[in-house]
Amino acid sequence: MKNAIRVLGRRTIDMRTATGKWLTARCEEYARDLGGDEALSQQQRTVIRLVVFDELVLQSGQAWLMRQDALVSARRRAFLPVVRELTALGESIARKLSMLGLEKKVREVTLDDWLEQRAAEKAKDQEPPPVGDGGGGDADGDS
Repeated sequence: MKNAIRVLGRRTIDMRTATGKWLTARCEEYARDLGGDEALSQQQRTVIRLVVFDELVLQSGQAWLMRQDALVSARRRAFLPVVRELTALGESIARKLSMLGLEKKVREVTLDDWLEQRAAEKAKDQEPPPVGDGGGGDADGDS
């Protein structure tokens, strides 16, 4: 996660990384479940981004926690403070999800939309495969 979030001042994550791709895919899943990206308001998109980032932090925290020797501090006879923080983060995610709605919404597809999608899929299937350099050797030109 350190590599994914290099500069917090920029508040960016490189979407070419595995973490970035996961974040993008997760946002798309939520959008699809809420009726498609076109059906979402900007506020809903913002909540989705917050939820997905919180999920990333929660999963990272849970993974770290499971690598610890114990979840309870023997000296204090209490759970480690991070347990409480992760629980609060999970509850925050649940609240944000309830703002979006927990039921899956079906996106209505018109016949024109369906035909357009099918034509795009067929065109993609008919594209010729990418051609290499044609030399059959390695990139240096050696055979």
